[in-house]
Amino acid sequence: MKLRGLATRTRLLEAAREEFERWGLRGARLDRVTAQAQVTKGALYHHFRDKRALFLAAFDQAMEQELDTLWIRPFRETDDPLPRLAAGLSHYAQTWGQHPRGGGAFGQRTLTDMAAADPELSPHLARLSDRARERLTVVLIRARRAGLVRRDADCEAAALFILSSWRGCLQGARGAKAPLQACGTELMRYVATLAPLAACGTLPAPAAPFRSTTVTCPTA
Repeated sequence: MKLRGLATRTRLLEAAREEFERWGLRGARLDRVTAQAQVTKGALYHHFRDKRALFLAAFDQAMEQELDTLWIRPFRETDDPLPRLAAGLSHYAQTWGQHPRGGGAFGQRTLTDMAAADPELSPHLARLSDRARERLTVVLIRARRAGLVRRDADCEAAALFILSSWRGCLQGARGAKAPLQACGTELMRYVATLAPLAACGTLPAPAAPFRSTTVTCPTA
C-alpha cells in the first residue's frame, strides 16, 4: 500500500473508532467519519466495502492496541512479570468504562456480549486471545527460568487461567466497580501464589482499586 493510501486508511480508522465508540455500530454514520478524516466517500469505499467492514477493521485495531498495552509492552524489559501484571490489570480496571455512551462499540463491558451476538467477531477475539496467552506463557516461562516464578508452575495453564479469569471478571462485573474490584482481588491472590515461596511475603500489594489480601503461598 502506498504511503498516501496508508495515511488515508489510518485517518479513516482513527475517525471510525471515535464514531463507533460514541454511537455504536447502528448509530454510526459514515458521513461523520469521512468529515472527521477529511476524505471523500469514494476514498472510504476504496479501503472498506461498507460500514461493517470499517467497523471490523477498527475493532481489530482497538483489540491489537489492548493486547499490546496489557499483555506485551509491560513485559518487554523485565524478567519479573508478577508486579507488572498486577499493575497493568489495576490500571485497566481503573480506566475501564471511561468511554462515551457507557462503552460504545469498543467498551470492555460489551465485547463478550457482542461476540456472542455476532459470530463474525468471535474469531477476531479468539485470535487475539490466543496471542495474549502465547505471549504471557513465554513471559512466565522466562520468569520461571530466572527464579521469579515457582519451578513447579505450569506456565501455559497459568496464562490461560489468568486471561480467562480476567475476561470473566469484566463480563461478570457489567459496569459495576465493586464486583470488578472483588474479582480482581481474587485474581491477584492467585498471581501472588506463582511467586517462589521466599518471595511470597515481599510481593507488592495489589494497586488500587484492588484490595490488599493476605496470601497463603504453597509449600515447597
